[in-house]
Amino acid sequence: MTTSSKPFKTPLLAAFFCCAALLAGCRSPGGLVELPVEACEQSTTPIASVQGPGDRTALSGESVKIRGIATWIEPGAGVYIEELASDADPATSNALYLDNAELASMLLKGERIVVDGTVTELGEGPDTLTALTTITGMRVCERGVPLPISETRLPLDRDEREAMEAMTVSFRQALAVTDVYRFSDDRIRLSASHILPAPTEVARPGADARKQARLNQDASIHVLLDTDDQQVYSVGATVMAAEGLLGNDGRYQQLWLRDPLPYTPVVQYRNPPPGEGETRIVSFNLRNYFNGDGQGRGFPTERGARSAAA
Repeated sequence: MTTSSKPFKTPLLAAFFCCAALLAGCRSPGGLVELPVEACEQSTTPIASVQGPGDRTALSGESVKIRGIATWIEPGAGVYIEELASDADPATSNALYLDNAELASMLLKGERIVVDGTVTELGEGPDTLTALTTITGMRVCERGVPLPISETRLPLDRDEREAMEAMTVSFRQALAVTDVYRFSDDRIRLSASHILPAPTEVARPGADARKQARLNQDASIHVLLDTDDQQVYSVGATVMAAEGLLGNDGRYQQLWLRDPLPYTPVVQYRNPPPGEGETRIVSFNLRNYFNGDGQGRGFPTERGARSAAA
């Protein structure tokens, strides 16, 4: 069989092939079938039913049809969608991740879609991400839909965060930059109202320190900064609000920002020189830069610099 890229010679012939394509099911270049227009009115499985109330879905491996609004596009990876008021249970998330790079190249934020796929938990650790994979069909039903958003506040425990997995949320409270350890990767950590102490600063090692570590975890959120955000954040700076999607990088839940944070820098004070008979001691964490063998070798190491030059 041979094919030709020449245009159809007559409108009648073109109509014939278009009808044949519709009967066979229209396919995108990557293989996704465009669902019929009737799919937009057909019943679907609520996203909240797919998510369920626990850490992992009870529908893993099942094929479902769902509907939702595209809220976040990950180029080359997938799309997050959210279904408003998917159910009345506050313990179940109304959002879901669609693990399909082709969808990410086709959709825009604010498009309401229906999609067929298989329910899967992505990730190996305790904080997995409920998703649809092996997606076979999709249809855009509406465009320009306002993006949903849910207000919340820190502290949030593990169950409360799970109940908002993949949803767009807004923290309407005073927050503090409590950690900039991963700022070079465009990541910081925000906490409720004040800088969090290291557990053993305020608690004895052991059970008390572990309890404080859990309190710190509940009172803070890891944040992935917007790529256009050129602000330099420092520990102790004040953030009046934060808005974004509760995504997952494969390790833990994070707030992925849509816009730069409303940010008030820390007031910098110049320390006077040490007085007569005083000694000032300063410490600085070099982040394992010098993990070689001390003779210019031993690189790369598991942590720290990748070369002697670094």
